[in-house]
Amino acid sequence: MRLCDRTIVAGRLCLRHAWSLLLAWWLLAAAPLWAAPLVLDDAAGRIDAWPAVTMLADEGGRLKLEDAYAARLRFTVPDSAYATLGLRKEVIWLRAPLQVAARSDGDWMLDIDYTLLNRVEVFVYSAGQPGGAEVGQLLRRVELGNQQPFAQRPIRGRTHAVLLHLPAGADYELLMRIESMGSKILPITLSKPSDFHLRSLNEQMLQGLLIGLSVCLLIYSLMQWRVLNETVYLKYALLITGSAMFSVQFFGIGEQYLWTDNEWLERHMAGITSLVAACGTALFVEEVLGSDMSARVRKLMRWLAAVLATFALAHGLDLVDIRGVSMVMSTLGLLPALIGLPGTVARMRRGDVVGAYFMFAWVCYFIASAIMVRVVKGETGATPLTMHSFQIGATIDMLVFMRIAVLGTKRLRHELEEERRRFIAQQKFELEQKVIERTEELAKERERAESLLRNILPPSIAEELKESGSSVPRRYDEVSVLFTDLVNFTRIVADIPAGKTVSELNDIFTAFDRIVARHGLEKINTVGDAYMAAAGVPVACADHAQRCAMAGLEMQRWLAKRNETAEIQWGLRAGIHSGSVVAGVVGSTKYAYGIWGDTVNVASRMESASERGRVNISADTRARLGDGFECEYRGKVSAKGKGEIDMYFLHAGPELPGADMPVLPAVRAH
Repeated sequence: MRLCDRTIVAGRLCLRHAWSLLLAWWLLAAAPLWAAPLVLDDAAGRIDAWPAVTMLADEGGRLKLEDAYAARLRFTVPDSAYATLGLRKEVIWLRAPLQVAARSDGDWMLDIDYTLLNRVEVFVYSAGQPGGAEVGQLLRRVELGNQQPFAQRPIRGRTHAVLLHLPAGADYELLMRIESMGSKILPITLSKPSDFHLRSLNEQMLQGLLIGLSVCLLIYSLMQWRVLNETVYLKYALLITGSAMFSVQFFGIGEQYLWTDNEWLERHMAGITSLVAACGTALFVEEVLGSDMSARVRKLMRWLAAVLATFALAHGLDLVDIRGVSMVMSTLGLLPALIGLPGTVARMRRGDVVGAYFMFAWVCYFIASAIMVRVVKGETGATPLTMHSFQIGATIDMLVFMRIAVLGTKRLRHELEEERRRFIAQQKFELEQKVIERTEELAKERERAESLLRNILPPSIAEELKESGSSVPRRYDEVSVLFTDLVNFTRIVADIPAGKTVSELNDIFTAFDRIVARHGLEKINTVGDAYMAAAGVPVACADHAQRCAMAGLEMQRWLAKRNETAEIQWGLRAGIHSGSVVAGVVGSTKYAYGIWGDTVNVASRMESASERGRVNISADTRARLGDGFECEYRGKVSAKGKGEIDMYFLHAGPELPGADMPVLPAVRAH
């Protein structure tokens, strides 16, 4: 019996040791869940909660609070990247043990710095025991998330935050139930109120700076589009709108200030704006790199923009959820850069700086987009830098793309200026060729030379030059100067061949020459689309104002009649001023008869202040017209460099009844 008793006692001792070993092993396995709580010490100011967070997935979202609390030993360390769980569909429970330092005042701000979480429930328990022998007491329950009415949120701010009062020297357990249709990004911190408000203010200032920059660029692009009528700025505006509004939504500015408690916008704005930004990028790239793309590739780019716009509409109608949008953006959203890459490389090889700008912008775009997509998928940690990566990349893209748009505008203006120079050079060349031909004929036939001289200069001046070889400048006290200018000439000739431009000007100016000759005016010169003639030089006449008035009215009537059947609809501004001038011949081999003086300058201002289809005259000219002319007083009109001048619209003359003149709208020329 003694041996048996000893055997039984030994067995009991072994069994007790086995249970002790098993309990020790279990406690060691569970230790990571209970050890190292977050120590809330006021000296820290701000504490990152993620290192102490464990999680439990609740498939279907049926787990009750009591069950989640009872199952807290089943919580495991997240296997995703730092502070993000990615696009998980199920409800997630999070747990973090807390320990408030004895010297703490107990006031701590719990903050989740990601605004697109639909529903967040926060529970604060007093600490229980690991084995569940002692159950903690529920001390606080708070509902957060963007589905919570803004006025009912504990902190009416940009993020999901609440002030926790945790008495010092005690341990607590923090449970959070996270429910969201999109990505579960969870940068959770516990901060002192002063530190929380300082960080919130800094973030608000940063968002105000970046979003304000976007708004300024948007306004500038719309103004450029309105003034220059270049669609590249409109497409750029679409790109900016999408990028800026995505940031407004992503960082909670929209919910805070713009569309508070609008559930539809909260659920859809992030997806719609990201798709709109991608659509604008496709259209902008197609516009800028169009010359380096084939017609098929340009069509493909436009189709891609249409597909992205369709997905944006489908998401707004709840036909595509936010996960579908994430898939589209991670695939189709990158295609504009990939499709435009060959054109970018081609421009870089040609030494075009636009290609280098595009390459730099797309490198930034790829890096920023890749980081943001990985954060959303839970593959890259949610740090302040990664959370702002897309906004930083989008800002760089907006600035670079604006530079590209400006360079495109400069290039277009340069091309137009080159076209104008070529046109003027062609005119000059043709004139020089004619002069050379006529000069050769002068050596053979004197009479032909005299005829040519009379065609170039007024007869009296030609005679003077023939007799003395020079002409003395003279002052004429009573002269009227007529200026005309074709409205929107630069914009119209940009879309037609140079030959067509020359043909149009030749037809119009030939008719003007006949009108000028018929009314006894002297044609002075033409520069581009401007035509100048004068009455009273070189032969004085008393009715110089009437002659210019009649010629100006007839020019307007002739051009209006021509527009009835012409392919190009030209508009004409005309201006007349009367006064004194100095006239004479300049040049020693190629004579040109010109007039100078303030009267010429004021006549030019009369033309600039005129309107399409109108003849604008000064008060000095009106006084010299006398009766028989129908005029409309415009009042004092500001003229550049001359101040305010009394001006009149000339409607009709004695031989040009008002009924014969077309009624045109008073459209101010550019």
